[in-house]
Amino acid sequence: MRVGIATFFPNNNYGCLLQAFALQQKVESLGFDAEIIAFEPSYKYLSTIKNFFDFPHLIVGMYRYIQRHQAIKHFASDSRIKSTKIYKTIKELNQLDYDILIAGSDQIWHSEALAQRSGGSDYYFLNFGSNIKKKISYAASISQKKWPKDFEIKGIDYLKKLTI
Repeated sequence: MRVGIATFFPNNNYGCLLQAFALQQKVESLGFDAEIIAFEPSYKYLSTIKNFFDFPHLIVGMYRYIQRHQAIKHFASDSRIKSTKIYKTIKELNQLDYDILIAGSDQIWHSEALAQRSGGSDYYFLNFGSNIKKKISYAASISQKKWPKDFEIKGIDYLKKLTI
């Protein structure tokens, strides 16, 4: 059986990368063919004016980002993580064919996460692949006391569609 995993990937965060790797390895150890669904929607990141003009902070941050990016890219591309090509839209994800979808883990349901913009909610709540019958969550969290009301309505509707 084929399993698609929706998680923070690709991502320049060691924790996100390791949890994605661990979940994929565990699913495969249970006898499934698992791969991470790489979803990277197009969005614009606007830095604050303070950070823009804080040149030393910017240089150190860029240096650390490049170092981390290279280490993570090496780990992810060294055949340790099996992933799809990078998809940019939910429309593209609707074409995927899996027996099971898993969303998780970590803070994938945080309403303010940058990933929730540009289709992220549909991705992290598995609101794609209408032909896929089993959609489950593994250790997903919101990392907030509560969702904002507009997000709560959408989130609860999405949660009802997950396989029980």
